[in-house]
Amino acid sequence: MPMIKPASKLMLYENVWQQLLTMIKSGTWKPGEKIPGEIALAKEFQVSRNCIRESLRALVLADVLEVKSGNGTFVTANALQQIANHELIEHIHKSATISELIEVRIFLESQIIDMVVERATKEELDQVAEVVNQEINLDWEHRDEILKIGELFHKALAQICGNSLMIKLFDSIKTEVDDQRDEYKNILEDKWKEFTTEHKKILDAIYKRDASLAKRLLVKHILDKVPSSE
Repeated sequence: MPMIKPASKLMLYENVWQQLLTMIKSGTWKPGEKIPGEIALAKEFQVSRNCIRESLRALVLADVLEVKSGNGTFVTANALQQIANHELIEHIHKSATISELIEVRIFLESQIIDMVVERATKEELDQVAEVVNQEINLDWEHRDEILKIGELFHKALAQICGNSLMIKLFDSIKTEVDDQRDEYKNILEDKWKEFTTEHKKILDAIYKRDASLAKRLLVKHILDKVPSSE
């Protein structure tokens, strides 16, 4: 059993949170098992109950812990998988280069297209079409809004793929790409019109259940918009 260390004053909340994750990973508390209460944990970590409460709340939101009213706090059945997901996303943020992120984004969005082609209903695709139509109908003077709606296209496809982990990975990678590079800094009006047209072409291919064509269009779209060179 890992020994609990008094939490350092620096980044106290993160310190407690990480130690709790380590204890679950090590098997100190197994899936389905009840963990100690706030008072006991606060004493062990030598922190306030409020700090413990916030750390536990974060793990509940991450689906690592669950609160059962009147019974206490328990490790969820899928806690270890959720922790693995968190660590993967953390690694992405710390270690990946832009070119690696783009390659993974292409891979993920290609998988998303396969799922959407197989699973999405016409009604769901019609909702994505509304996003595309909004984008196409805006004038260039509304550039900021066009940019936001354009990204909603990719997000909308991810949301209807039917895989929650895929959505989380997509969100993390897309956010990291945007943080490291301003994709749209010097895009000209004629180029942006091309990008919005590509969204419609991708969606048209999905409507036809042509995953191969949709993925080819997607790859071209991403590489044209976000060059892979460092």
